[in-house]
Amino acid sequence: MVTKPLWTRWFAVAAFGLLAGACADQSPTAIDNDALLSEGSASFSTAKTNSISGVEIYPGSYTLKLSEARQLVAVPVNVLGIATSLGGQLITWKSSNQAVATVSSRGVVSAVGGGRATISAHIGPIVGRAVITVQAYRHAINQYAQASLRDVVGSMSLDDLLSEREVIQTRIAEAVESRSVAWGMHVDAIRLLDINMPEDLKRMMSRQASAEREKRATITKAEGDRDAALNLAAAANTMAESPGAMQLRTLQTLDGLGSSRPC
Repeated sequence: MVTKPLWTRWFAVAAFGLLAGACADQSPTAIDNDALLSEGSASFSTAKTNSISGVEIYPGSYTLKLSEARQLVAVPVNVLGIATSLGGQLITWKSSNQAVATVSSRGVVSAVGGGRATISAHIGPIVGRAVITVQAYRHAINQYAQASLRDVVGSMSLDDLLSEREVIQTRIAEAVESRSVAWGMHVDAIRLLDINMPEDLKRMMSRQASAEREKRATITKAEGDRDAALNLAAAANTMAESPGAMQLRTLQTLDGLGSSRPC
């Protein structure tokens, strides 16, 4: 049996320890994996927070008066609801009702007519919306007065329409006043300058007026025949009570016939 010196055993143990330490220093597994995971998470978080996931419009709702304008601001936001950059993209503005409100390429809204319109801001496929209400009291009263005029005219005859102008004005003013009170307005009076009716309504009312005239003519003729019959009956009774009255009537008839003959 060969016995190695003790110092050789210590040397072998020390060499093995140094080799193991060197191998441990050169192994990148744990450190490099943590670094890669940390870097990937940071990149994913940055891309997620910088991407546009919504558009907020300020103000989100607004009320304009007729011919008034208002600047809207569109702000792109990320998934956290935090404002982010456009990243070179453009904002496109659109209005759902051009008759109520128009919007420029810079987001300036102009009131055109009474009503409500939705203003939308588009950044690619992402859309943000705001509601614009336009108050046009003069236009609204004008429209409601025309509607009331149609209701009043439709319930009247042509003769009443031509002769009862004051009644029509009063009824329209009452109808408009009942609605305008809720708007904080008072209508002093309404005056009719002219009444322009559709052709079919004119023809219908003309036929109604013609039938009304025929009715009146028939009634007047019947009343005349009745009065004539009553007068003849009264004359007959008078002649029956006086024998000489019949002879006088006969002589009067003969005189009338003689004077009507040509010479």
